[in-house]
Amino acid sequence: MKERIEQLAAGEVLVKKPELDFSPAYLEGRVEAGTVQNKELVIRVRNRVPFKGFFYSTNERVKIETKQAAGQSAAVLFEINTIDLKSGDEITGAVVVVGNAGEQKIEYHYSVGEASGQKAMPHTLTEFGAFYLENPSQARHLFVSDKFKELDFMKDQVQRTALYEGLLEGSSEHQALEAFAVAMELKKPVQLTVQAKTLSFTEEELPQDGIELVVTASTWGWFAAQIKTDVPWLIFPQKKITSRDFSNQQGVLTAFADVAKMHNGRNTAHVQIETPMQTLEVCIQVNRDYKGKNTKNALRSDGRPPKAVVRYLYHLLLAYLNESHEETEIFSQMDQCLEENMKKYPASSGLFLYRVWLLAKQERIDEAKKLLAWYSSNLTRISTKRQQEEYLMTLYLQWELTKKEHDKKEAASAALELQKQTDSLVASLVWLMTERDLSDAEKLRQCERLYRIYGAKPIIYAYAAKICRENPDEIRRTGEFWIQLLSYMLRYSCLTAALAKQYLTLPLAGIENAQLLYHVMKRMYRSCKDNQVLTLICSALIRMGKTSPAYAYWFELGIAQEINLTGLNDAFMTSICDQILDRELPNSILLYYSFKNDLDNHTRLNLYTYILEHFPKESDMYQAYEPQMDEFAIRQLLDGRINAKLVPLYDNWLSPSLIDEHLGHVLITLLFSKQITTTLSYAKKVVVHYAQLRPEQSARINGGEVCIPVYANDAAILFEDAYGNRYADPDMKTVLLMYREELAAVCRQKVPEQLMLMIKESDDFYTKPFANQENLQLAKQLLEKAEVTRSFKHVLTERMVEYCYFHEEQTRELDAWLVSLNPGELTKKTRVYLIELCILRGYSKEAFEYVSAYGSDGISPDLLLKMTVRRITETLYEYSETLITLCVRLLQAEQVHETLLRYLCMHYVGPTQDMYNLLCAAYDAKADSKDLAARVVTQMLFTGKIDHLEEAYEISKKSHCVSGKLDRAVLVVRCHESLMKESVLSQEMQDTLEQLLIEQQDLPEVFSLAILQQYSRQKELSEKSRHLCEQLLYAYCAKGIYMKCFHGLKDIIELPHQMEGRIIVQWNGIPDCHVWLRGELIPRGKKVTYEMQEIYPGIYTAGVFLFPDEMVQISVRCGDGDEEKEVKEVLLDPSSCYCREGSIYGEIQKLIELERKENYDQWKAECAKAIRNREAAKELYVLL
Repeated sequence: MKERIEQLAAGEVLVKKPELDFSPAYLEGRVEAGTVQNKELVIRVRNRVPFKGFFYSTNERVKIETKQAAGQSAAVLFEINTIDLKSGDEITGAVVVVGNAGEQKIEYHYSVGEASGQKAMPHTLTEFGAFYLENPSQARHLFVSDKFKELDFMKDQVQRTALYEGLLEGSSEHQALEAFAVAMELKKPVQLTVQAKTLSFTEEELPQDGIELVVTASTWGWFAAQIKTDVPWLIFPQKKITSRDFSNQQGVLTAFADVAKMHNGRNTAHVQIETPMQTLEVCIQVNRDYKGKNTKNALRSDGRPPKAVVRYLYHLLLAYLNESHEETEIFSQMDQCLEENMKKYPASSGLFLYRVWLLAKQERIDEAKKLLAWYSSNLTRISTKRQQEEYLMTLYLQWELTKKEHDKKEAASAALELQKQTDSLVASLVWLMTERDLSDAEKLRQCERLYRIYGAKPIIYAYAAKICRENPDEIRRTGEFWIQLLSYMLRYSCLTAALAKQYLTLPLAGIENAQLLYHVMKRMYRSCKDNQVLTLICSALIRMGKTSPAYAYWFELGIAQEINLTGLNDAFMTSICDQILDRELPNSILLYYSFKNDLDNHTRLNLYTYILEHFPKESDMYQAYEPQMDEFAIRQLLDGRINAKLVPLYDNWLSPSLIDEHLGHVLITLLFSKQITTTLSYAKKVVVHYAQLRPEQSARINGGEVCIPVYANDAAILFEDAYGNRYADPDMKTVLLMYREELAAVCRQKVPEQLMLMIKESDDFYTKPFANQENLQLAKQLLEKAEVTRSFKHVLTERMVEYCYFHEEQTRELDAWLVSLNPGELTKKTRVYLIELCILRGYSKEAFEYVSAYGSDGISPDLLLKMTVRRITETLYEYSETLITLCVRLLQAEQVHETLLRYLCMHYVGPTQDMYNLLCAAYDAKADSKDLAARVVTQMLFTGKIDHLEEAYEISKKSHCVSGKLDRAVLVVRCHESLMKESVLSQEMQDTLEQLLIEQQDLPEVFSLAILQQYSRQKELSEKSRHLCEQLLYAYCAKGIYMKCFHGLKDIIELPHQMEGRIIVQWNGIPDCHVWLRGELIPRGKKVTYEMQEIYPGIYTAGVFLFPDEMVQISVRCGDGDEEKEVKEVLLDPSSCYCREGSIYGEIQKLIELERKENYDQWKAECAKAIRNREAAKELYVLL
């Protein structure tokens, strides 16, 4: 600027200015909300004239980082602050360039939204649903980001936020998003179906590329399914499928069949496609052709007859031993079977031995002996176990036929020897039947031993049963063998009455075989309705602990039959526990338990509920139960248990007067408990998620129902499956079980600090401001709780600041807390409250720091002025960019203060018009403007923006802050403006110019031209002025310099002879141009051209000499060749030409006038007179 002032003072008004190009020419685009982004404006010079200048922004959200620059190019860096702005807002204004190129504005317009290249954020749930459908991946990333809760449809939606947070606590982000969309009714849940539930193939038809299962999804959305199969030969390379594996809601599962792992014939595999919500089953069958040998009716390799024959004969033998059928009938069937099969299978030795035994039993001894002898003669080789057993059977049959003691001993000895050699059931049975020294009891013990060795063999039971029937006293009840034996006798109807009576009289010991005994006795009871059998049944069930509803029939029957059995009543009550309310209890049971209360809690609860429903309070039965019901209710309440059945018990005795501090803590949980019933069969757990606090509360679901306390109306109730996935159930039912306002009121008094009660009391803090001081104190207590979430603490803080703002006098004790807050965590509205509170309470430093960081939008101008003035005073007028911005903003809002104006006058720099406005405001307010006036005038001169130069200069003179060079520069500019605009100078300026021109030499030419133009408008001049005017005018005319205004001096002074006959054409335009006149003389029609002289930068003149009878129509042209253009057109008439009395031009004018009047005599006389005057002729010659 100093250099420019020096140029002006020297008279260089029109200097070459830099021509600037801006890139970009217009600043626009999209900026992301809540950020500070850097941008750049590039300035380049076109005409190689160095640029110098400063940069300002008209919007405080656009901060210029590059304050000034110089040179051929410059990069102006600036940052855009969108903190507290939201999508859809706009930032408009301009970057103002103040420099030697003048003042220029580059407009900017930025729209606030998402980052460039990203899809716009959804504003409604419907838009989010469409976004999820269009791009699930981006929707999931948005869903799990912190930005999701800031979306328009999530703000101030407490329950929706709690639902969102609770779903994200699950095991799958994908499932959380899907469940949220379903809960918000943006879509239906996904259901899977398969095209075919059964697929059948032969081995040859198996596809080489695998078996394909086509699975279809009912709608779009996320799902995941596990693939399971129950066979090893069916292999699924993909054990899990998700929605990513589907295209157009259809997917293909491929399975491969490993034939090597299949068995012959039909192979069946069951495939399960499991999602948390459903299970699909597909049956895959593969048939392998196999022709096996039919061995059912073939003779086996060891010589035994076919299995079907052996089985039939075996059953006939058991029927004979059990005596369950007529002997003749049995023998007849045996005889028929043997006769048919011995012909078919003559090589079967077993059939021959069976035939011998049958003949012996039919007392056909001779035939039997003959057949046995023939068989024995053919038994030549005895090496295998089978042959040894056949040989043993021949010895036994020999004894059966002869009944000789010798044969019996031989058979017993051989059986004993075979037992020693090998493990043979045949040898053991033969030995038992032939050993003479064994008693019945010992034989039964041997049968029990054989049972333990060989297991449940019917032949052993049959032999033991035969012994027991013959000797009932030998039967026993202890041991599994005896129970199995009893079961066998019942099954084959070989249990005699005497044997049954003897069995029931035996004592029962131990429960190791109670299960088997129960089934045997149950079968036995069907045949004989005996109380002893019923007692055994009930006793066995009690010993086994079988008290489920399936066994209630027996206990109820036992009570009806009045059997005497310890624990029968308890077993009955336990077995009907869940059915107590659906049946009528016997009086004996009711009376029994009115004196005894050792049942489990669940059964007692149902019993007491039965009493409450069936007996009035005045009845004896109710009175008998009341003490234990109250005791039970108290214990359950103190343990914190709650369900729909307990509520009547609690209400029966609970009253407000009984509540103390300890009971109050427990009762709060129960008062707000809800019974929740869900339709989601796969849900394993219910989770209550609060937006206000952590951790969550959860409970296991039993039978689709669960009781859990829910303290907040906006809590999210979610359901979790076995995999940890979470869901919302829009069809769930909730019932508040026992809430009573009078009880809740007492609890509030007894335990006001209980966290969940405080949460309940703060239920409407999200949506409503604090109503009173109690709300404020509650919020203060909640802020100190570690369990309270950060988001809820944010809400509490917002409400507390808001309450303090509207109750400023009553909340003075919170000053320290208010000052300690972080304004960056507050909303814009609450931050304004906080800043204004700090201003009101004298914390101007803190308020100023907040304004510096977050801006002053929304703050009351009055309070902002108060803070700004106080801060200026506190900092002793120290420079601060923030204070400058605040002062400007206040001044624009017409908030004027002397301190503010003084501060701006000291430090403000900006666009010329703004600085001038500030100067006027300070001048009007009579504030100390320091050197502002000089700075304003200097900047006006530097930039060329001189609209208010006169006013600013007058103020600067009055402020005594001008210098000689500045005065000279202003004077030059004012003279230049007067010349170019042909305006009038003030008398003061005229006097100044006259004094300078008289006293000094080498002054700027603009002074001389300006004073001459000023004189031309005046009617008379002082002697001093006239002398100066003549001096200047004659000097210019002597140099051949003419101005249009020179003609205006003819009435004041005598013009030089050079002005005679001349018409001055003048054009004020652009400096350094080629300007000329082109026209036609009238009436001669001669074409004339005159070049105009640039007598001063931008002022072009030409003197056109015309005789009195000539006129010329001319046009002023600017440019060369094809680029010339007409800038002015004028008709020149010599009537306005200057003419001195007695001059040659005057003589010629007389002659022309005489000629026009046709006065030729006088014309000749005048011509002769002019010619005789040689000096005049000489002048005329020169002129012509």
